[in-house]
Amino acid sequence: MFANNMCILRDARDGSVSVEGRLEHTKTKFVRWINMIGVTKVSRVEVAGTLAKYWALSGIQTTTRTEGVDVETRPDYWVVRGSLLGAPRELLVKLQKALSASKVEGVRALCKSSVSYAIVRSKLKNDSEEKAYVNVAGGRKDSYEVQQVVKELTRAGLGKFTRVVMGPLIRATSGSHLTHMPLSPDSTYKVLHKVMDEAYVMANSTEAGPDPELDLMGALAPHWTHHTWRRYADKRARETQGETGATTVDIDLFFGWQEAFYRKQMQIHYAGRGDRVKRSRVTMMV
Repeated sequence: MFANNMCILRDARDGSVSVEGRLEHTKTKFVRWINMIGVTKVSRVEVAGTLAKYWALSGIQTTTRTEGVDVETRPDYWVVRGSLLGAPRELLVKLQKALSASKVEGVRALCKSSVSYAIVRSKLKNDSEEKAYVNVAGGRKDSYEVQQVVKELTRAGLGKFTRVVMGPLIRATSGSHLTHMPLSPDSTYKVLHKVMDEAYVMANSTEAGPDPELDLMGALAPHWTHHTWRRYADKRARETQGETGATTVDIDLFFGWQEAFYRKQMQIHYAGRGDRVKRSRVTMMV
């Protein structure tokens, strides 16, 4: 998910807030829109508020504009990317020298991390076309930081391998530093499994009683996978259709089911923002 493809919407007519994201799926190659209500109805999850806080904490600046009835707040976050695909071996040496001598403090602080990413990704064999790059700086597209680093890399002879592209929404860390590289999903599995194991114990403690929503389907213990939450969210969305008014098509489009089939439905393909915002009802009962 690119940061710039996520926005917070406020309807100028009634003040209602929702969040919209445009997800470009590298696996299936299909694009889908994800819309959620600003604050969920049951658990009161502050979707919009949490997103805004994340932008602020990660130093992402935003822009606000009015489009139709919506007041849209969206990140303006771009990264300086060094392409490693087809790059000569001496590129890594030039890259390290340029980054370590950069006039931008943040770039110097991330130099070691950036070079490490470059070394690892320059050796990739699988997914090399998609991952053979390193993001070394970030900010507004016209910011001093972005433009200065582009100049520095160009002067270092790396101009043909340098470009400015949209930055990732969820970013990886290096020690205490937040990098401009995307977080790798598999790096979260260990932590998420631990969290879910602890939540399972808490939800089934003798004091609180058994979790009424848990269904082990005959297993003696839960087995968490990275699709567990998606499947359960889909289950809840279908169970609450009567309360939310969400249609089966809304649910399929939200969760990315049958993407190839729906891609051919032109009335859905050309649906406007008003239609997309209505899909925020799919998860409103969270």
